[in-house]
Amino acid sequence: MSPGAQLQKPQNPAPEPGSFRERVITNQSSYVRPEAWGLRHLHLLDCDILTTDAANEGSRDTISASVENDVRIAYALDTLLGAPGTSSKDAAARALFRLLIPKDKSLFKASSSPPQFFFDCRPVVRTPCPVLFRASTTNRPVFAFLDKTWLSEQRYKLWSHKPVKAAHQRVQQMNKLSFDPYYAGLLISMAQDSRSSTPEGDIEVHLFSPSTNYESFIQYSASVSPEYLQKFDKTYKFSSHHLTITQKKMPVSEPSVITEALRQIGQRCKVSPENPVLRKRKAMSDITNRLDVPSSTKDAYEAKRFCRRENPYD
Repeated sequence: MSPGAQLQKPQNPAPEPGSFRERVITNQSSYVRPEAWGLRHLHLLDCDILTTDAANEGSRDTISASVENDVRIAYALDTLLGAPGTSSKDAAARALFRLLIPKDKSLFKASSSPPQFFFDCRPVVRTPCPVLFRASTTNRPVFAFLDKTWLSEQRYKLWSHKPVKAAHQRVQQMNKLSFDPYYAGLLISMAQDSRSSTPEGDIEVHLFSPSTNYESFIQYSASVSPEYLQKFDKTYKFSSHHLTITQKKMPVSEPSVITEALRQIGQRCKVSPENPVLRKRKAMSDITNRLDVPSSTKDAYEAKRFCRRENPYD
């Protein structure tokens, strides 16, 4: 090297055609937080929404009768069905759902720590929700609960600097969507948050929300593949992997079925933290994250902008 030569910082590879970085980061109007994602973000995230038949999680004869006979649940159900407005109904639905969660502490535990959305192996924004439960053994996110009122409040806070009329119209537009794009962001971040504490393979995550008429809870489920999550780790690489989110309705008039569905979710996600495959995966994840994190300051800045800009308009 000649005396006058200067060391140059390593450059990240150019984004491949069709890569996440090329499709999203180069599109300025996509730099928004998950709360502000629109329908086109589902396309950019390669998300497919699939409706399945009503839940049939198990025989009612095998489900504990204590759920059906719980006076608190009966009262919460009456409160939900008799609530006068959307806000009251959402609050009642939230309270009812909490009562339907199995009390088995070996399965999962309530959490106040929201998942984080990762971009280029960096946590760039949190994806909060009013109810989140994590696996007791591994502390990974297992299922969450969201309602329109709670999500609307978050959006009003996000757009508080905008004219009231514009913010109101935008929130109402989002509330009319059959599938809220924020649901996808939350499920993805839950899967990202689960990688170091889940054995190899797809990661199962779930989200529950009241139906429009409040007669059912809709269960949104996704089995997120490691290959799909790589889309957010190495955004400059092309990936054809998609995320399929299924949705099915469970009538609130059958609370024991909902409780059994949650119990089965907990059983499927029950993994010992001493599992050798899990420990190896966590170690490899830590190494990979250190090696794969882009060194460019510009990339870090762009990643932050992707999820933190507060532009409410698509």
